[in-house]
Amino acid sequence: MVTENDEDASRSRKGYSYYSGRICLDVMTGLPVRGTMLESYIALQNMPDESETKKVPVHVRRNVNLELLDSNY
Repeated sequence: MVTENDEDASRSRKGYSYYSGRICLDVMTGLPVRGTMLESYIALQNMPDESETKKVPVHVRRNVNLELLDSNY
């Protein structure tokens, strides 16, 4: 369960994150050389309305890439 609170409490989110990906390691040193990860965040966000607060479904996808920049490790 992930909870994200905005400065304004009426715009808070509550939901779940799911991760998948791949990391390639150097077999000699064990250091990560490259990788990718996808985070899928599914939540309900409170949206203030004129008379009430509505719960709006939110789906955020983040793609994270890892790449070794210095080969002199």
